[in-house]
Amino acid sequence: MLLIADKLEYEEEQEETAEEFEENRLRRRYEHTAGRPQTPRKRFNHGQAKQNILHDWLGPSPLYSDEEFKGKFRISRARFQKILEDVKGLNKSFYSEARNITNQPVASIEARLLLALECLDYGVSAKSMATHYKMSANLAIQACKEFDNVIGELYEEEFLRVPTAEDLRNISKLHESKFGVKGLFAFLDCCHSQWHKCPKAHQGSYKGKEGKTTIVLEAASDYNRWFWHTAYGFTGAMNDINILRRSPLIERLIDGSFVQVEKQSGVVPFQIGENEFDKCFFLTDGIYPKYSRFVKGLSAPISHADKSFNSWQEGARKAIEGAFGNLEQKFKFFSSPINLWNVDTIAKRVRTCLILHNMTVSDRVMNGDVNARYDPSASVQHTAVHVNGDTGARHNDAAHLVIGANVEVTLADDMVQLWKSL
Repeated sequence: MLLIADKLEYEEEQEETAEEFEENRLRRRYEHTAGRPQTPRKRFNHGQAKQNILHDWLGPSPLYSDEEFKGKFRISRARFQKILEDVKGLNKSFYSEARNITNQPVASIEARLLLALECLDYGVSAKSMATHYKMSANLAIQACKEFDNVIGELYEEEFLRVPTAEDLRNISKLHESKFGVKGLFAFLDCCHSQWHKCPKAHQGSYKGKEGKTTIVLEAASDYNRWFWHTAYGFTGAMNDINILRRSPLIERLIDGSFVQVEKQSGVVPFQIGENEFDKCFFLTDGIYPKYSRFVKGLSAPISHADKSFNSWQEGARKAIEGAFGNLEQKFKFFSSPINLWNVDTIAKRVRTCLILHNMTVSDRVMNGDVNARYDPSASVQHTAVHVNGDTGARHNDAAHLVIGANVEVTLADDMVQLWKSL
């Protein structure tokens, strides 16, 4: 009984120690720093910072033009004003302009949004931009995190949406006008972003063929360079085939959800030459498997028709390369070595880049109307397009192949005859 009593007394002492832990910690910290000169807390003039932003960029008569705004922040002034209004409408506590406990103004919503946007544009850390917008380094870091969350909450559903039946009709109309071929949905490929701060424990998985740790983005875009499919976070050691097997795109093709959208859109069936096809197709490079939806270049072109087809296929696929190029050029965060440790944080930052990229595509195609829903066919000129020796397409015979089947597929013979007749 004596041992049990001692044990109970010991546990009571431990509980008391836990309750007084915070008080003792502060007391020890005070004793440790007693007599040392204290660094005075920085006082930022947030009101002056907001006045500078309004004077230079967002006021009624800003100093810099719309083109200069777009050149610095990568999005139009009208688009940023739309984002600002939508963020204010959410009534987030982080984006409130209430005064602090000393009745002084806090960092403005404009400053918090522009700082996060500029960090993405130039691939720099939040701390490096904090002094420019007159805020602390911790607040700048928090501003970037909150910006990623609020952009995803507001715009992911629209600007990273899965194509609807109406979208598919408009995409088909766009590609038919540009290439003279029906049934072309998108261009599929992968792109690597270098992860500079990859932990050593994970470097074996993320190290790619060039010996650098990378994270892979799989994407499919249309001719206007709008991304209709994005999947980010694959390790750099994986090739395009391994990524495809884990991609949500192939899941939608297999489970029938994409097939249902095709039927609702009325895009299928369509004809190429004398054959009729009931599946839309992607243009891919040579590493992808021989599925009926994937149209690749010929590995050994012999005839003039084969060589012409390869030239057309390679030229058309420049759209996805251009989309990746625009993404990397606009947002240096994606193209520069990423100096973040957490993969989830990186994925949110890249998602924000993709949303902003699609916003810029929509503004370009929809003539600057920030309230309009993106329509791929808005830029189509209503002129007849004829298939000639430099355009056209070859399609795999979809009638004898189920998506995902690992079988050899030959190109339709009638397509060879089509090319020879041109």
